[in-house]
Amino acid sequence: MNIERINEMIKETGKTATPIFVCKYGVEKKGLSVKSKESKVGTIVYFNDLDKDEDIVSRIMSLDENYIDDMNLAIGLILNDPQYVFANSIVCLQQKNGERFDRKIVGKTDRIIKRLLLNQEIYIRLLLDKAGVKDANIKVTSGFLDMLGLDPEELWEHAIDNTRKSIQYFPMENVINKICTEYDGSNDVPMYILTNKDTRFGASALLYPEVFQNLCKEAGWNGCLILPSSIHELIALPEDLQIEVSEGTKMVEEINDNCVDIEEQLTPSVYRYQISTNAITVA
Repeated sequence: MNIERINEMIKETGKTATPIFVCKYGVEKKGLSVKSKESKVGTIVYFNDLDKDEDIVSRIMSLDENYIDDMNLAIGLILNDPQYVFANSIVCLQQKNGERFDRKIVGKTDRIIKRLLLNQEIYIRLLLDKAGVKDANIKVTSGFLDMLGLDPEELWEHAIDNTRKSIQYFPMENVINKICTEYDGSNDVPMYILTNKDTRFGASALLYPEVFQNLCKEAGWNGCLILPSSIHELIALPEDLQIEVSEGTKMVEEINDNCVDIEEQLTPSVYRYQISTNAITVA
């Protein structure tokens, strides 16, 4: 794929394209950031997402201009009201990048605001729904905060609090019942799903031991095992099932291989919560 030729063809349309190498949900991706001169934001097209025979220039030209306009309006709103960022940021999980990836990013380290949580990474994502762009969101970078003059530590506090308010859990049988009206789960292992109200990026429930404390008390468990089924949700099982850690890890790997897109997978681990310590640890 001739990047220079693609850039020349895109310039002829009045847009520019900048090669990028990023980590999307912990997965390395190459692509192009495309935008017009008057636009505050650009659209990213990842080569990984394209069919081998697809014309990338045609794909770029077919992008929804209305979406770009909405994004520009949203960014304009945020620039005029930085407090929007505090009120609409959440904490999300992704696979741990590791130093190997950081050394590769266009000659500089990743500027995404992120921290370690157990053996996953947490980062901050800004939701744009209330700015007029439904289901849109962006990862928060240090450069973005510098532009707005916001303190990263203060943003972490708001994002963690915002996320906690949206966490919910419910028996897995509730989901199965909606799919199969004849389902009888009387002989099944009791399991709970933890996510958030939007069911997007809900695996961040892993940050909050108090959520698992409430769940275990309601379910009558002394503790639970936690399986990260994707970036959007976790699965909790009663600890007294005495499932081997290797078996639980295999379950996560099978879920990843068969049910979850690679971009939405977390590190295949099993976690343990115990009421006696009110702490979440790697099992």
